[in-house]
Amino acid sequence: MVTDTQKLLGTSEEDEEEEEMDADVKEEDDGDRRNRGSHAASGSSNDEFMFQQSSMQDQVDTPGGSRRSRPVEEKERTKLRERHRRAITARILGGLRRHGNYNLRVRADINDVIAALAREAGWVVLPDGTTFPSKSQGTKPPAVVAGSSAHQSSPPALRGGSLSGHRSPTELNTCRMKGVFAPTPSPYDVQSSELVGSLNKADGLIGCSVDVINSKQILEIPPNMTEQDFSGTPYVPVYVMLPLGVINMKCELADRDGLLKHLRILKSIQVDGVKVDCWWGIAECHSPQEYNWNAHQSSPPALRGGSLSGHRSPTELNTCRMKGVFAPTPSPYDVQSSELVGSLNKADGLIGCSVDVINSKQILEIPPNMTEQDFSGTPYVPVYVMLPLGVINMKCELADRDGLLKHLRILKSIQVDGVKVDCWWGIAECHSPQEYNWNGYRQLFQIVRDLNLKIQVLMSFHECGGNVGDDVCIPLPHWVAEIGRTNPDIYFTDREGRRNPECLSWGIDKERVLRGRTALEVYFDYMRSFRIELGEFVEDGVISMVEIGLGPCGELRYPSCPIKHGWRYPGVGEFQCYDKYLLKSLRKAAESRGQPFWARGPENAGSYNSQPQGTGFFCDGGDYDGLYGRFFLKWYSQVLIDHADKVLSLAKLVFDTSCIAAKLPDVHWWYRTASHAAELTAGFYNPSNRDGYAEIASTLKKHGAALSFVSGVVQVLNRPDDFSGALGEPEAVAWQVLNAAWDTDTPIARENSLPCHDRVGYNKMLESVKFPNDPDRRHLSSFAYSRLVPALMEGHNLVEFDRFVKKLHGKLKINHIPLIHHQVSEKL
Repeated sequence: MVTDTQKLLGTSEEDEEEEEMDADVKEEDDGDRRNRGSHAASGSSNDEFMFQQSSMQDQVDTPGGSRRSRPVEEKERTKLRERHRRAITARILGGLRRHGNYNLRVRADINDVIAALAREAGWVVLPDGTTFPSKSQGTKPPAVVAGSSAHQSSPPALRGGSLSGHRSPTELNTCRMKGVFAPTPSPYDVQSSELVGSLNKADGLIGCSVDVINSKQILEIPPNMTEQDFSGTPYVPVYVMLPLGVINMKCELADRDGLLKHLRILKSIQVDGVKVDCWWGIAECHSPQEYNWNAHQSSPPALRGGSLSGHRSPTELNTCRMKGVFAPTPSPYDVQSSELVGSLNKADGLIGCSVDVINSKQILEIPPNMTEQDFSGTPYVPVYVMLPLGVINMKCELADRDGLLKHLRILKSIQVDGVKVDCWWGIAECHSPQEYNWNGYRQLFQIVRDLNLKIQVLMSFHECGGNVGDDVCIPLPHWVAEIGRTNPDIYFTDREGRRNPECLSWGIDKERVLRGRTALEVYFDYMRSFRIELGEFVEDGVISMVEIGLGPCGELRYPSCPIKHGWRYPGVGEFQCYDKYLLKSLRKAAESRGQPFWARGPENAGSYNSQPQGTGFFCDGGDYDGLYGRFFLKWYSQVLIDHADKVLSLAKLVFDTSCIAAKLPDVHWWYRTASHAAELTAGFYNPSNRDGYAEIASTLKKHGAALSFVSGVVQVLNRPDDFSGALGEPEAVAWQVLNAAWDTDTPIARENSLPCHDRVGYNKMLESVKFPNDPDRRHLSSFAYSRLVPALMEGHNLVEFDRFVKKLHGKLKINHIPLIHHQVSEKL
């Protein structure tokens, strides 16, 4: 009996276990007494039997009772056995949780273990303990649900899952289903509540009874209904014909929202696709050869992401912007056609295109109003694809070897030249100083070499996570973080004292604060270890370029716009020079000028999200152009240049004859103001009356390094209003940087900052790489596409990227005659 005090204060887990064991012992005593009284109860009714049991219990519990209780020693032995059994169970559960990734509750028992193992083996275990094979193993035996005889006759298909709001839509299969199938959730699946709502309104549940128990709906089928078993029979795709008037006479969707809702429901029950009439009287209604396909182009984007059919040919799935399909020359490393078809089958339909099929060949006609630049015969520009940020996990292992190999084979089949990969400092030297692990990178490089591809390597001395496009978190090495907890000045710091652990401050380049080493020595040791351990790939030319990380995101700049500190585009950002090491450098520079009171940062430069005209430092005629402003900005930018000079000199020593590079960002917002505020806080002393990139280009030329420039041209297409409001000019910044490099004969590579999958964006990037209007016919040395994501492997995106690659290679000739592409698969 629990006292009132225990109810108020609560009991510990040990007390609860003791109470449970006492209850178990008492239950055993009760069981013995019931066994001994079973003969007396035979032949009597249930009520009489319960009365006898109650009387016997009173006799045992009463002090004056005649029956003797079990000895205390036996009860203690029972408790010990129970405690031993619970300890074994706890160890089993702990091992399964830790090593088997089983989702077991803290106080799980042996039933939970058996259920988890049964599910692992492919069985279905219901909450009431009913267990039966999955659909692939056989049919489910009838289950008995206590408390309701109607439930005992419910069809197996509907006992496997309820229509509650916490179930997947695919659990709502019809009563003809013989097992429960739980497919991977899809972002386009209709919510269960939405499907229940639609089912509740249906007419078709004729002859079926409906019970509602605990907000769960169970559909029961009459027991006299027999059905044929079709499990194991060949797969037959199912299409649903859309209403005749789904497109009205104006060639518009008659009911877009209703159609989308119904299509999602069809998708949730695994219908393969739909069939629709393309009416001649609507598309070519008014004049000959004047077609209107607008309704087709406005089909719901959620359903354009993948065809529901598994039997489409790849060429059926190209967009209307396509002018021809390129069939690459077979290669021993090419992906098998069926594998490529599988990736293409997820693409869009031929939206807005007319299709003719002649002799098993498909002709794709492109609208005549789309004009493109002809890049055939132009210089060859190698194309690299940046691998996912998390291609190597924190244990320095390949995260998904098979998936990566599949994607690399597809890239090889469209003649991509190679890949670009980050070699993370936080992975290779994670736990202890000068203890490096390159196993995952060695495996990756071997796969790339076997496919006869090239590699561009980025020495990433920064953390990953928190920036635009970061989908994984890779911090700086653990031992560096430990140092940072005791000495946070190793990180860049803003005026308010907020630290940014994205990368190390340049103020410690020559300070021995990293377990007896300077930052420059740490960078040098890391690059030297890479060169020694993976030197074979450098020597045989598999590694074509090594890009040296010089700051946040691997770029040569200050972390002036950290999202984690509240910065949002198009704020000017803040100066990052308030750690004690950079302040010491500033103090030394001010004293050398005879102005010791200049040893401070600007006090009127605003905050991260200020605009130039709202500050006294960056506004027109502001302090940035005064004596102190010029001194401070010159020192601030010189620290950046000196850092690049020191690190690149060490990199050249390590990699010797290999091509090295440094990455520069495209800081374009507020470029059309006099101060160029965003560039100043990033470390580029580039106001309207000074060239801030010429000295950087000279530094790169000094060490024979290439300039890798991050392009923002696609951002302009996506957000033109944002750029005009921020007085941004990406193309002007790009031309200034490129001209500075060309003046010093510095090679230039380029990469896009945001992913792009459409023809317009690709054409814009082409113009920024090959410069068709340049009288000197200059071009870049290579282009790195960011990034290898599943969307790139979709059919229409892959075809567009294939055309982009061919244009950069100077191989694709543009014409307006429809090209013929032989189908990869005979299936339509």
